[in-house]
Amino acid sequence: SPNNTGKGVPLTEWREHSFGGEVSFLRNQEGAESTELGIASTTGGDAAWITTTAIEPGAVYRLTATLRLEGIETPSGKGVILYSPNIPFESAPLKGSHVGTPVEVVFCSGINDTCTIYCQLGGWGQVRGKAWFSGIAMELLARMAD
Repeated sequence: SPNNTGKGVPLTEWREHSFGGEVSFLRNQEGAESTELGIASTTGGDAAWITTTAIEPGAVYRLTATLRLEGIETPSGKGVILYSPNIPFESAPLKGSHVGTPVEVVFCSGINDTCTIYCQLGGWGQVRGKAWFSGIAMELLARMAD
């Protein structure tokens, strides 16, 4: 069978989920492939854009995104992260203001055949500011030896 490493995994069907606080969900649609997802809170919130996609068990993947942050303050939450509750993985939290910051997480799927991805503002507490996630992509890097 062909080795499809380097193949992109489609990330569609993003849904909004608020874990608490007051948040606004934002979306800039520039075309089928270039959606920018945003979350904003002026008073503090914990929320995420969430999608679940099929993956291969026993494989290594890379998740990438470009983050734009506007005045992210973390009174009690982590900041802005890429997170998966079922793999699990979590990117290093960002705060402050950033333009075009690339974020990357490499992970092994283990026994999982799906991956749930959170583009999150907050993380176990309240965060203020605005975060934009763009160029969100996942690719298969390698399969474990049979």
